[in-house]
Amino acid sequence: MEAVAEGLWGLADYEEKKGEIGKAVKCLEAICQSQVSFLPIIEIKTRLRIATLLLNHSNNVNHAKSHLERSQLLLKSIPSFFELKCRAYSLLSQCYQLVGAIPSQKQILNKALELISTSEDGFSGRLWYCNFNSQLANALTIEGDHHGSISALDDGLMCATQMCYPELQVRNSLHNIFDESSLMLPSDCFLELQIQYF
Repeated sequence: MEAVAEGLWGLADYEEKKGEIGKAVKCLEAICQSQVSFLPIIEIKTRLRIATLLLNHSNNVNHAKSHLERSQLLLKSIPSFFELKCRAYSLLSQCYQLVGAIPSQKQILNKALELISTSEDGFSGRLWYCNFNSQLANALTIEGDHHGSISALDDGLMCATQMCYPELQVRNSLHNIFDESSLMLPSDCFLELQIQYF
């Protein structure tokens, strides 16, 4: 069955390159809706791919969210696959923010940070740590918790500094400056700045 999945993945790639996103999604959904069971990892990768396509090329956030939530359930039963788990957390956080479910977004980001704290996945884990802290800072800013947001950004900045990763340091520092200045700006002005620069 793995060969069938690889064939459908290849066909989805072909359709995506042609700009036929709907057809690409249908190819991938054929795997998820098959009467024959695929290995959980194949279904997880497929659902993550569908969600990515939907988020990048459509406004169908709820459809993407349902694929990501199913991926989360499947990933709970698999002890490894750190990168896939982080990707699922990151995409699901993005979905929750887009639908305005900020408490759910914060919950999923805290689970992601907990996963990283128990992982031994060195450099990659630290990159995800910076990513999740940045997303958490955004969620806290939306809720008006600017001090919590600055704290999350400081955690990300400290990690980026330890990694000697100047691009991440600059991003976290700029984000921190914008967050601090948002305390003095009307909320609609700050939101416009955030959208423009991040």
